[in-house]
This record gives sequence, C-alpha cells and structure tokens, in this order.
Amino acid sequence: MMEMGLTKPTRDEFEIDGDAVRHVPTGYCMQFHPGSRDTGIAETGEVGRALPDGRRYELDDIREMVREVRRTQLARRMFAVDE
Repeated sequence: MMEMGLTKPTRDEFEIDGDAVRHVPTGYCMQFHPGSRDTGIAETGEVGRALPDGRRYELDDIREMVREVRRTQLARRMFAVDE
C-alpha cells in the first residue's frame, strides 16, 4: 500500500470521555488534569506513523485539535452550570 501525505484531523475523529480527549484513528489521548485547559498526560498512540489505510497525522495538528475540542468541552460545562 502506498503511503499518503499528511492528513489533517477533523473534529468528528475525536471522542471525549470525562477529562480525556482521544483521536480515534491514531489512539492519541490527552488525559487533562480536572478543569485544566492545557495540562495533563498525553499518550501519542500512532501519531506520525502511517496507519493501515495509509493516512498519517502530524503531532502538532493533533495537539491543536485536542486543545480546540477541550476548550469547547470546558465552555459547554461552564454554560451548563450557569443554566
């Protein structure tokens, strides 16, 4: 199989479980410290390696999308508390 170029992650490729944000295709997971927007423990999974279907993701792209997903998650929590 030929390796494709870098693939940009999309929002629908991520799952949220409590304070963890996971990129499903690569297995990258950031377990945030409770309430934190940017600190926690990351497991890089297969980021940077070619996946079986040929896609390959750049670590910086995944991190950027994880931060965006996390900001959205925290904002929703804040608004849910205010309601």
